[in-house]
Amino acid sequence: MNKGIDMASGQWLYFMGGDDTFNSSAVLDQVYQAIQNEPADLIYGNVTGATSKTKYADDTINKVLSRGIHHQGIFYKRGIFNYTGKYNIKFKVAADYHLTLKAFCNPVFKTRYINLDIARFGEAGLSSSSYDYRFFSYHYKFLSTHKALGNINDTATCLQQSIYCCLWLVKEKQSITFAWLNILYYITGLNGLSIPFRFKTFLRMMYWSLKK
Repeated sequence: MNKGIDMASGQWLYFMGGDDTFNSSAVLDQVYQAIQNEPADLIYGNVTGATSKTKYADDTINKVLSRGIHHQGIFYKRGIFNYTGKYNIKFKVAADYHLTLKAFCNPVFKTRYINLDIARFGEAGLSSSSYDYRFFSYHYKFLSTHKALGNINDTATCLQQSIYCCLWLVKEKQSITFAWLNILYYITGLNGLSIPFRFKTFLRMMYWSLKK
């Protein structure tokens, strides 16, 4: 994807994998008309799993920030990448979600949902079989530092998931420094965690960090 950004010369960018297809031959014309009618920096619609037939319509900001949206449903105006940079390859599974969050959390950009079935995506890729513990250990911190927590319905679950991912990383001896930076943000922040829980979490982090 980063190589594609460098090579592309158009005003809009769209990313499709080898096992993805447009929902119909009319999709590009329909998206073009939508952009002409109401300009935006990022425009997105619905996608469907090619095998499961599960449809994803991320039509609220809560859905976007809480779980992410599939890149096969998104058209990015080229200028976005001048602000966000390219995909962070340290997030091996969720780099696309991370970049999308940077766009949605930046008031400079206008994002727009259209109720249009954009694509059918292949469900045999890496994101279908792997979980990006590194990114999701950072998820709550990202939303917090970008003042976006007020846009999600369940901040407590988001925080707990990020804490769990920090513990998983140190247990598996992966991105330990990154996990510690995130967990310290959580156990010292104003987020509703009880003092006993903070202390217990710190001890668990220490235990898994020192355990060989």
